[in-house]
Formats: sequence, C-alpha cells, structure tokens
Amino acid sequence: MQGVVNQIVSLYQQLVEKAKHMSTKPRTYVLDARTATAHFPGIGRYVSQLARHLVPLLAADEQLVLLHSPQQAGWPLPEESAQVRRVATAVSPFSLAQQWQIPRLLRQLKANVYHSAYALMPYRPGVPTLTTLYDLIPEQFPQLVSPRARLLTRLTTRLALHASSRFLAISEATRQLYLSRYHIDYAKIMTVPLAADDRFRPQPATAVATLRHKLNLPNKYVLYLGINKPHKNLLRLIEAWELLIPQVPEAPHW
Repeated sequence: MQGVVNQIVSLYQQLVEKAKHMSTKPRTYVLDARTATAHFPGIGRYVSQLARHLVPLLAADEQLVLLHSPQQAGWPLPEESAQVRRVATAVSPFSLAQQWQIPRLLRQLKANVYHSAYALMPYRPGVPTLTTLYDLIPEQFPQLVSPRARLLTRLTTRLALHASSRFLAISEATRQLYLSRYHIDYAKIMTVPLAADDRFRPQPATAVATLRHKLNLPNKYVLYLGINKPHKNLLRLIEAWELLIPQVPEAPHW
C-alpha cells in the first residue's frame, strides 16, 4: 500500500515543482474527500485509505487538507494534527455551486495541488489538479445505463479531463481505455493500481479455522466482494456456479 501512495505523493511534488510560481511553504495538498460517504462504497473506501496512508509520508514542509462533508458517515478520515487539516463543506459533488465555491475555498487554503477522486468536480479549480480515473462502464456497456447517464458520463469525463493537469488510472486497462477514447497526452496519465489495505494478509491457520467454524463454511466456496449493480455481472456468476455444481459435488446448492 505504501509503495502505491508514494507514487501519488511524488506526483503531488512534481505538480508543485512545475508550478514554481505557486511553490509556497508549507506545500498544501488538498484531497477532495467529499466522496468519503456511504453513497460512494468504492470511491469512498479509496479516498479514506489514501488519506490515511498519505499522512505518514508527508515531509516537514507539507500539509494535507481534507475537504469533507459535515454529515460524513461511512468512511473514516485522519484526525487533525500538525500536518493534517480537515475542512468541512456542505457543497455536494452533485451541486452546481461547487463550480465556484470549491475554487474559492482552494484559493483561501492556498492550495498547491488539488486531488479529485471523482469526475464530478470543479472544472476550473485554479490550481494544478490531479484526478483519479476509474472505468467507463456507461460507454463500454451502454445497454446497462440510461441514455441520460451515458450523456452525463461523457460530458463530465470530458470536463474533468480538460480541468486536470495529471491523471491517475487505477489499472493499465483503464489507462489504455482512456487513451483510446479521449485525446490525452500519454505523459500525463499514469497507472497507479489500487492496493489492498495492510490488514488484508494471510492469517494464521487457527484464525482461519475459527472463522470458518463461526460462518459454517465448507472447504470450498465462492466469495464475492462488491455491490449488486448490473455492471458487476452477478447473474453470469450465478449461471457459472450452476454449471460448476455437477463437477463439484460438495458445492453448496441454493
């Protein structure tokens, strides 16, 4: 995890160096954590874990500012400290008002870098901006979403790309997808894969046996981790399981 976050800190520093006229001390990195709510199960976890792992990597002349919702619930953020500042804002990522209120807040904070983890963001932030890019499900699988959703996705993606100085793609497949569909400078988009939290590691056999007994798990089972939205293709997983049952007699039946 720390190796992944190190790459992101390095990108922050590169953006500051490139904009030397904004190179104030302390260097202020603003991470938009307004998505660290229950409404965003995936992006919220990403922002929460990124914020937590950024803190120990900050140099003495760097500070992290976390923009967050005052009604935040679901994903914890680091507490305030000498190098961490939390700034609550009621401006939602879905609000038109963010287009002028967030840039004004960035000026007040004297931000050197703004990092958005979502395409719904201020499109004239006024500071060097880093944006995290995920999949393009509405464009790849248009049958799964409404025409309105496809149009909004394409519009907000184009605006986010235009507003950003650099981009983080969560996989090489994602990077290649954006390069093939949008006019992006190869040098400006970098693959920085998502990383599992440090707690996800092999456990002692005794701990595994205890949990398996508690959950009444068989020796072989299928574990799905994710939400139940159509693009996750759960129906295909169930159909595959049905085909597998005759080959694995001990497989549980539903």
